Amino acid sequence: MPSPPTAASPSKIYVSIYADSEITAIDGASYDITGHISVGRGPAILLETPDHAKLYTANWAENSVSGVKLATREVRTIKEDGQPFVIAMSPDGKLLYSGLTSNKIDVISTDSDTIARSIPMSQFPMSVIVSPDGKTLYVAFSGGTAEAIDAQTGAVVHPAISVGAIPGWISLTPDGTRAYTLNWGSGDVSVIDTTTWQRSATIQVGSDPIIGAVTPDNALLCVTNFGTANAVIIDTKTNKILHTLMFDGRPTGVSFSPDGKLGYAADNGHASLNSDANSLILISTSGRLPSNPGPGHVTVFASSSGEKIKEISVGQWPSSVVIQPL
Repeated sequence: MPSPPTAASPSKIYVSIYADSEITAIDGASYDITGHISVGRGPAILLETPDHAKLYTANWAENSVSGVKLATREVRTIKEDGQPFVIAMSPDGKLLYSGLTSNKIDVISTDSDTIARSIPMSQFPMSVIVSPDGKTLYVAFSGGTAEAIDAQTGAVVHPAISVGAIPGWISLTPDGTRAYTLNWGSGDVSVIDTTTWQRSATIQVGSDPIIGAVTPDNALLCVTNFGTANAVIIDTKTNKILHTLMFDGRPTGVSFSPDGKLGYAADNGHASLNSDANSLILISTSGRLPSNPGPGHVTVFASSSGEKIKEISVGQWPSSVVIQPL
């Protein structure tokens, strides 16, 4: 495979492994696996604090969040009264927002790893992300709407607008000007202007778009399509697809290096292609662990061209990826 583009610094790769209930650590330069950290059952989403000191997983199979202190590998478990379908980090790293199937958002203190308060919702907050200033939560609901709420009080800042069907993930440009809902049910991405709170475009991307990431310079959006086993790289200025990457398995998480030159996408391995995509989604979203899932991969690719650089074999059902500078 080709040599990677010159990056500003090497990195460490952390991958949540859903069926193995762990986080796998990978050296970003050699791509060697360097460690395994056991967390709660079914870690579906993985995030880090901005200081890179802690990782958090949303554990779908046991209704909990795991907080991992990387210096000591100490793991704390935060029990919740619903499935933490999505988690979102505040820009200062002090708060973690956990959107629950019990129709609320738990606000977790990353200092104490306890639930500080909860924001009640009228319906299931399927996806949540925090504005760059930390004041606003952008929330998408399973019924196909999105709204903006005050992160402290829960008061509505911008009323509900229609997006695509089953918006299971929200990505946000680092400058906070555009939000993207990834809509499983309609196979598209809704582009929202966060200033006017209007849907400005709809981008057809593929079947079952599942996780997205934006480069640090706001220029590119990468969306993984679970159903069509590919990912698309989108120009955020034109909303046009520039490149399509195919995988040897159904992809899930995606992230970019701190300088944006490299992308990292997880896939569930070849065995996942032998099962119906909707059935596999229903298994995982219901909190069940797949039977005989087979090993998965993390694919490293060039952001600008979509060219694959390295495929790293990992455990069973890698679900989310975090990239850290060393």
